[in-house]
Amino acid sequence: YSVEVENPPKDASDLEEWKDFFSQFGAVALVTVARHNEDLIKALVKRRQLMLQFESLLPPELEMDPAKIEELARSVPQRPLWKRILCCCCGDIHKVLINISKTDEEIKDLVQQDYDVSNVFVTFEKETDQRRALQHLSIRKIDMWMNNT
Repeated sequence: YSVEVENPPKDASDLEEWKDFFSQFGAVALVTVARHNEDLIKALVKRRQLMLQFESLLPPELEMDPAKIEELARSVPQRPLWKRILCCCCGDIHKVLINISKTDEEIKDLVQQDYDVSNVFVTFEKETDQRRALQHLSIRKIDMWMNNT
């Protein structure tokens, strides 16, 4: 039984403050603050895909350990030049490792950024509490357009 706040203040990220406000309508089970961090999410997805590609290129006798990917890559011999030229569709674990390192650096930079709040989701324990919040916080469109709130 959730309510979405679609246009919150950009710096309104305090979960307790949202919970306290919406608690006037009933018991709040959960508050989620969404941020405009699409670039970070894309970089994390890219890293996950690269890690899966890395794992698929490991010989069967080696077990994937994300903490030891550099060591694992060193244990895989470089493919001969002729195989790299003829088999361009086959992945090269060493190139994948380089891409993982680049993506890790990108993620480190993106994590340092401060992202604005985009939406807030408040989940109530009971449907009646959700309805009460919606009833008290709803504004007619005409009043909204006329800034009569």
